[in-house]
Amino acid sequence: MRTAPEAGPADLDQATGIETVAVGGAGGTTALVSHGLKAGIRLGVNTSPEPFSNIGLSLFEDGLVPLALWFAYEHPFAFLAALGLTLVLMLTLIAMLSKFLLGLWRRLRGGPPVPLPEAKG
Repeated sequence: MRTAPEAGPADLDQATGIETVAVGGAGGTTALVSHGLKAGIRLGVNTSPEPFSNIGLSLFEDGLVPLALWFAYEHPFAFLAALGLTLVLMLTLIAMLSKFLLGLWRRLRGGPPVPLPEAKG
């Protein structure tokens, strides 16, 4: 197998089982997180009674796809770094939202609230 800079699409048939599982898992996780984020944003936008925010968001998303594909093709390492940063940010936001919802659920049921971290500074 050739080194990474020389490897091309023709070398994909030489991938081992563990590499295939790792790439499949990473792709599936990325799809799950991005779908959850998009569904959450859609849920927030759909509460608006006017249709212009929906149309604007839809057009923005449609324009973002070719831009992201171009960026991934022309600058793959920068795209990978941006994608990793985005995934970390999304997972952090999901964890914060989960903690908030758990505290809200406990408060509604009459249980003790989840303690919030102290502010520093």
